[in-house]
Amino acid sequence: MKNYRYLIPLALIAVFVLSIYMKYDSNQSKNQEYEAYLKEARDDRELEIYVDAEAEYQQALEIRPSLALSLELGEMYLEAGADRETEDWGETMIEQYPEEADAYIYLMDFYLGKQEYDSFFTLYEESKDREVSSGHIDEVYEKNRYQYYFLNEYLETGVFSGGYCPVKSEKLWGYISESGAKATPYVFQEAGAFSGGLAPVVDHDGETYYIDESGNKKEVVRNVERIRNLGMTRNGICLLYDGSSWGYYTLDGELLFGDYEEASSLGNGVAAVKKDGKWSLINEEGKELTEERFDGVITDERNIVYRNERLFVQKGQNYYLVDSSGKQITDQAYEDARLFQGDGYAAVKVNGLWGFIDTEGKMIIDPVYEDAGSFSNGLAAVQYANRWGYIDLENQMVIPNQFEGAKEFTGRGSAFVQQNGVWELLLLYSYNH
Repeated sequence: MKNYRYLIPLALIAVFVLSIYMKYDSNQSKNQEYEAYLKEARDDRELEIYVDAEAEYQQALEIRPSLALSLELGEMYLEAGADRETEDWGETMIEQYPEEADAYIYLMDFYLGKQEYDSFFTLYEESKDREVSSGHIDEVYEKNRYQYYFLNEYLETGVFSGGYCPVKSEKLWGYISESGAKATPYVFQEAGAFSGGLAPVVDHDGETYYIDESGNKKEVVRNVERIRNLGMTRNGICLLYDGSSWGYYTLDGELLFGDYEEASSLGNGVAAVKKDGKWSLINEEGKELTEERFDGVITDERNIVYRNERLFVQKGQNYYLVDSSGKQITDQAYEDARLFQGDGYAAVKVNGLWGFIDTEGKMIIDPVYEDAGSFSNGLAAVQYANRWGYIDLENQMVIPNQFEGAKEFTGRGSAFVQQNGVWELLLLYSYNH
């Protein structure tokens, strides 16, 4: 009986050894089966028998799944020109390997090859949301970040402000959003820029008033008999021309200060006004900020003169960069200039050509262009070889010079360009997808 206690452990050991052997034998069998399926798949792929090759790849993947083998099957789909299967398989790989860059690269390359930029940028954002790190992904993004498409045509356009822009279709004006969606009907004889949710318009009857962002009549300047022109509003103050002079009014029609020959909108607390043939700067209370008078000022399409705590004033034939007190930032004279937009550089003209300066007057990009607009949202419109395109802050032409005209970019990646005498809305896929 004493020997039985030795027999039981020996039996357990034998079972354990047998199980290891059987597992090893099974693994060997599986490996052989895997290698067989893989060889058959590759042989059939070489012969372009794609249906059989697909089934054999799938059987191999069931035995030993891996991203490398999944990518091999994906390359076969591409080789076979099976677009639907290529896209579906790419999505499957990302589901199975959500942190592997190669899965994203496979599908991104497919989208770029088909010029499906909407899908490419959506997938790029997904990879960033999941913190998938890849120098290749970033490189491909940089090469394609300025891909664009066009939307709609217009006879004339204003400038985007407050998210909307006045555009002229046929004979009348209306407004669109930065995505190109129609925001108001085309029913106005004239239309100005939005500010504080209001925009000045002249309707089909010649009445002048402010509308809201849906085109509804919202504010009327009361107690003023003749209104020939309305400017942008700011903090309840509106710029108004009554046919003889310009002034700044409340919406109730109270004249706060005025009797100017010309005037700019109040922007960032500063406006420029002209009296007795000379210009000066005022604040929102109508108080003059400068003793010196100027021969002219630079305004933008919103009729604003002051941004980034800088403006350009004219003395004699030249323009100078100054602050709101009229103090010159540098002694550099410019033949022409464009107001700063956003946080970018301002375009200035020197010796017949245009370059770019910062707010301290330092020349950042040398004057080499025939014409230019200031930087807005990282891009600037420039004219070179009689055609307009866009450069980035590194002075790289990222949208080729091919247009008859070009305007500033919005924060949503939209800009107007002119082709064949009409204006089209250019939209970057990276923002509008």
